[in-house]
Amino acid sequence: MSLKKKIALSFFVSSFIIAILMAYEYVNFIRIRDEIRHLEITDTIRSKSLQLRRHEKNFFLYGPMKAPEEVKAVHDYLRELELIADENRHIDNKGQLSNLKKQIRDYREHFQKIESSYKTIASEVGKVAAPRLRAQQSLSLLELAILEQPLQGMDFLEKELLLPSEHKLITQLKNHDAEIRALRKNGEEILNISKELDKTARENAEGVIHISQIAFFIFFPLFLFVGVVTLFFITNNVVRQLRLLIGVIEKTGKGHYDHMSVPDRRWGRNDEVGLLIQKFNDMEDQ
Repeated sequence: MSLKKKIALSFFVSSFIIAILMAYEYVNFIRIRDEIRHLEITDTIRSKSLQLRRHEKNFFLYGPMKAPEEVKAVHDYLRELELIADENRHIDNKGQLSNLKKQIRDYREHFQKIESSYKTIASEVGKVAAPRLRAQQSLSLLELAILEQPLQGMDFLEKELLLPSEHKLITQLKNHDAEIRALRKNGEEILNISKELDKTARENAEGVIHISQIAFFIFFPLFLFVGVVTLFFITNNVVRQLRLLIGVIEKTGKGHYDHMSVPDRRWGRNDEVGLLIQKFNDMEDQ
């Protein structure tokens, strides 16, 4: 193999390793970009889930005074979460977004039942408690307590207003409390799913970055090793033969016409230095 071909081969091998490294890093760059987008999506889901729970708490905390705007906010955030889940089904590898949609549907169903039952209960409380309570303020406080803590309101009605346990209002309060518990459980599930989505996205992004770092630390030393070995082989092979040739020329100058051994290996026999040695041997013969 000629010296030119050896140099070209070493360049090709080094370039091939660099090309593999660049292609791998490019693919990883695309994956990192996608994972960052996924992370933005999961962060949005988590943020909206927290806002949903905040408006839910405000709904129970402030009662009828701010109920319309809190109800609207809750339904708005539920729609936004559903829209995000529908638009990003392609990243739902573990079925987390499907589970999120299910929890949102259940949450909406329970919340609508609470809205409806609260209006019915508030009307019934007004009929039952208004004649027995002297101050309107007391009635408002009772309605607010019933909205957030139905069991406490039920206890008050049974002990203070002497309502029987089989009274229609007592039954409604029990059902209302069950719906509130189910709603809060769904809300916790939505938050947990949003946290898991965010955690998974962060782990995936960190994993891709870590793999990219490992690939760099593997391919770059490999490139250096191959380059150094190839350079050492070529230079050592050429320089060694040239030194032998210099020694023979010096002997020729002193009248000793010795032949110089031609390399038998395919890596040295037909390169430029090997041909030069053969020509020199012919000259020695002449």
